[in-house]
Amino acid sequence: MKRNETILIVILMVTACLLGTMLVGSWQSQTAYANMSAGRSSENDYQAVTLQISSANSLLCVTDVPNQMMLVYGVDPVKGRMDVIDNVNLGNAFKGGSR
Repeated sequence: MKRNETILIVILMVTACLLGTMLVGSWQSQTAYANMSAGRSSENDYQAVTLQISSANSLLCVTDVPNQMMLVYGVDPVKGRMDVIDNVNLGNAFKGGSR
């Protein structure tokens, strides 16, 4: 009887290790990357940041610091060009309180 219990414990431990490895692997595959591009003027009035949200999708965020606006561009594969996805007013976004 002890031999059967030992085999069962080993099988459960191996299964737990495999499930733990799969869980850690799923966390690592959901990362997004941002990279500050060489997109500053001499007066630092805009910043350009590229964002990789998946292996096939990237975004470009351009922030106009004096006007507190950010434009988010994405590639439209059908039209073969970059289009504005979102236009964010940073003054309102970080104001606080009710929106």
